[in-house]
Amino acid sequence: MSAYVVNDSTINRIVTHLDCSRKDRWVKNELADLGFELGQRTIANQNEARDDLKRLADALFQLNVDAVNYRYDGGAEQFRPLDFQYQVELAGYWTALAELETFLYQCSEGDIPTRPLFIIMQELKYSLWGCIVHDLPAYKAAEARI
Repeated sequence: MSAYVVNDSTINRIVTHLDCSRKDRWVKNELADLGFELGQRTIANQNEARDDLKRLADALFQLNVDAVNYRYDGGAEQFRPLDFQYQVELAGYWTALAELETFLYQCSEGDIPTRPLFIIMQELKYSLWGCIVHDLPAYKAAEARI
């Protein structure tokens, strides 16, 4: 298996989708347990919410860097400059799922899959699968026959 450091857009789309999604509240609750308060914006805490999004994006980037460093005994910077920048990048369910699967695969080295943040992102992947499947016409037709 090989691993590389993903581009900024991959992480930005995952974090932005998670922030905008109303269907993944339980994932947000688990992230809150790790200190990332998402989706709880008020006018008074708008800057705090943005800070949490940036901190989450930075933590995901570090998870990826750690996995690549594990795989190649250091040297993540060989793949790209380690100058990650969070910015809002909208993505629908299909795109967010594709980006998340890429991210998780690139983080599947060493002890990374046992870390709480990786596990939560894995749960998010299953949640996205469920949202997509439930919207498919074939699923709705099957559901209607039950």
